[in-house]
Amino acid sequence: VSQSRYVIAMVYFSKIFTKFPRASLAPSSLLFIGRSLEKMGKKDEAKQAFQKVIEDYKETKEANEARKEL
Repeated sequence: VSQSRYVIAMVYFSKIFTKFPRASLAPSSLLFIGRSLEKMGKKDEAKQAFQKVIEDYKETKEANEARKEL
C-alpha cells in the first residue's frame, strides 16, 4: 500500500476523531490513525495515538487492541 493511501486514511479518521471525540467511531478512528502512522514508519507518533486510545477509551475493544500494538 502506498504512503499516500495512509495519508488519506489518516485525514479521514482524524476528521472523525476531531469532530466527534465521543462518537462510537472515535476509538476505532484513533486506533486506525495509530496503525497508519506505524505503517508510515512514524513509530513514536503511533505509540502516542495508541496510548491516547488506552487513556481516553479504557473499557473498549479498541483500547485492548491498542495495548497489543504497544
